[in-house]
Amino acid sequence: MKNKYFVIPTQIMKEKIPNVHFVYPLTSFSVGFSHTYELEDLTENDYGYINKILDSKDIEKLKAKKEKLKHLKGIIFEDFGVYQLLKNENTIEKIFFASHANCSRLTVASLLKYMDKVILSLDITVEEIKEITNIDPERIILYTFGPMPYLYSRRTLVRNYEITLGKKITKELEITEPITKKNFILKESDDGTICFDEKMLEARELEKIKAYAYFLNLDWLKEIDLPSWLKDFEEGKPLLNTTTGFLHQKTIYQLPPRKED
Repeated sequence: MKNKYFVIPTQIMKEKIPNVHFVYPLTSFSVGFSHTYELEDLTENDYGYINKILDSKDIEKLKAKKEKLKHLKGIIFEDFGVYQLLKNENTIEKIFFASHANCSRLTVASLLKYMDKVILSLDITVEEIKEITNIDPERIILYTFGPMPYLYSRRTLVRNYEITLGKKITKELEITEPITKKNFILKESDDGTICFDEKMLEARELEKIKAYAYFLNLDWLKEIDLPSWLKDFEEGKPLLNTTTGFLHQKTIYQLPPRKED
């Protein structure tokens, strides 16, 4: 049996693909995407995606679209305000995906009391993912391919930097961390900025773990033939410019004590 996927494509998909749920970042409610979509363009088979941290005005805008939201198959979100708005709507599937929060058994078990499903954080190792997924494999989704975010800010960091230095205003900036020489990409919209790894997370090995589905964010890719791309992905064909992130390297939460000379 083939895996089930949640896929953020590079464009609106009119045709159905077996075992694929399409996810579309919603315009004005999502940050860090090359493509966003109007709620009116989605169908009852689609999932909307909201990763913006919302303020009161955003909640009011979303509330005005509540009836249209209810016609979607589901909504993937990071702000609890979305849950509060839709918690009594049983027809729409509510999936919680906090990029840096769904990291422990206790957190995920607590969230599953309220959410239909959760997507695990990208900040944990394979061993930790296995342990957490065992809580309820039929309600946990694993992120297996796509841009890897490190930082999110509601501020327009790229614009502020370029204005300060008198540079041309852009929406995207590549920076290099001076100590490790590691490269990052900052992607900005009017709703904020996200700092990504320059490489895509490639975590196909997680498909060996029993889970409800696997999440693929293809937003950064050029136009592709999706069925062919998925076939190659499932067959394990190599992908360029990828990283395994923290799958085999624990996140550093605190630097070790400095050694005396």
